[in-house]
Amino acid sequence: MSLLPPNAWDAHIHLPPPQPPSDASSPPLTPDFNSGFVVQSTPAHNLILTMSLSDTSLSPILSTIASLNGMNRKARATIMIDPKDMSVAALRTLDVKGVRSVRVHVGKVVADYGATIENVERVLGMTSQSIHEAGLRWPVDAQLSLSTWAKLAGVLEDLHEQYGTIFVADHMFCADPSAAGSPELERVLELVEKGIVYVKICGMAKYAPDGLEDLRPVIQAVLRCSSGSMAIWGSDWPHANLHGKTTKVDVQQQLVFLHGICKEEGEGHWEKLTRDNAAKLYT
Repeated sequence: MSLLPPNAWDAHIHLPPPQPPSDASSPPLTPDFNSGFVVQSTPAHNLILTMSLSDTSLSPILSTIASLNGMNRKARATIMIDPKDMSVAALRTLDVKGVRSVRVHVGKVVADYGATIENVERVLGMTSQSIHEAGLRWPVDAQLSLSTWAKLAGVLEDLHEQYGTIFVADHMFCADPSAAGSPELERVLELVEKGIVYVKICGMAKYAPDGLEDLRPVIQAVLRCSSGSMAIWGSDWPHANLHGKTTKVDVQQQLVFLHGICKEEGEGHWEKLTRDNAAKLYT
């Protein structure tokens, strides 16, 4: 029996990775294959399909949304798109097709603009402005290091004030166990408490190779902000590699671990983490 409440959301799940053209034995990645893949990979009924660096086109994720919605599931997407391509018309069209946020990945920023924090700030600013001008209420997801989040805290506060932008910290600020109680974590948690940043608790095994228990203090600190109303769960399936280290995405292990922490934190935390907060943010 699943630990998840009815109509739970997996807010960070990827499509199967593209196969090399030379691998003729692999099945074609049709929308039906992709939707079947994600349905089998997570016990959550509703899904936020999330683009990664290996995704080079919007078409697979958009067609998979349509396929999943045809299965009576709610599916939305977080996409990676160059700010230069974010016209008002383009963003509104994507909204109709189920896109609900833009993801700023530091690896993509580095590849497209160069490895400086000023360029990350620039991309966050352009993205926030474009979404605002399109009249949409999309959040801006970002995969950045904890130190980068902390350095940009003032910038995020300014963008929130100017455009109303809400941000989502992928992979829990990419924080490892040593971040617990650090000045950097305390600074970004101020943004969570203010309602400026949601925190996506996903990819935990990447940052705690010796066991999820090592991340307990960081997760508790996140859940204690705003009574748990700013935290979202995502499986991060099927990603399993970081800095050359192989980890296993064990969704059931994640859920058992997080359910235990939420139970300790009090009534309602589990439903907020796995359903209510994502539904409020992405739908």
